[in-house]
Amino acid sequence: MFEQFISFFKRKILRDNQVRWNYKYAKGDWEGLKNPALNNRLLPAIHYIKSLKPQADILEIGCGEGVFQQMLGVDNYQSFEGTDISDWAINQAQAFANAQTVFIAADMEIYLPQKPKYDVIVITDSVYYSAKPLQLLKRYQSYLQPDGIFIITMNAYKHSDKVWQKIEEHYRPRYQEVVANTFGKWTCKVYPLQN
Repeated sequence: MFEQFISFFKRKILRDNQVRWNYKYAKGDWEGLKNPALNNRLLPAIHYIKSLKPQADILEIGCGEGVFQQMLGVDNYQSFEGTDISDWAINQAQAFANAQTVFIAADMEIYLPQKPKYDVIVITDSVYYSAKPLQLLKRYQSYLQPDGIFIITMNAYKHSDKVWQKIEEHYRPRYQEVVANTFGKWTCKVYPLQN
């Protein structure tokens, strides 16, 4: 009972993001992200990695339980580092860790990646959780190879157009694709450092 009170206090009063996300995952709020009917939202990002950056060193921000990494498959990358603020989700993703795949619980706003440079930084369904998405990308840009790319996927919700506009104050998409399913519509864009 005391632990429930502490969790409630941290979630609702202190607004502790890690506690809030752990609670949502443990409660099952994000189980739907594993629904095969929703998986097509990730297919454009997977296609872009395979065609533009095969055998890449990849950093995924907001990896959750590792769904994207599992769909991509270990044969399609050199190394994969997934991060999520929820240590509950990361504990689930650990089932997929191996010599070339690691998962780390971390807040995307302050995370310091393990490698100095990546070929691809993927952000699926989470860039809009940043208070300042453009500043977030600018910070992670220093971890991209000179010919590296950001791949961002975002569902169409009431603020997504504003987030895209903010990002595109600095970055220009080279490729983009829109997919839809019974749950909604998703846009995937590729932003190279060199246009």
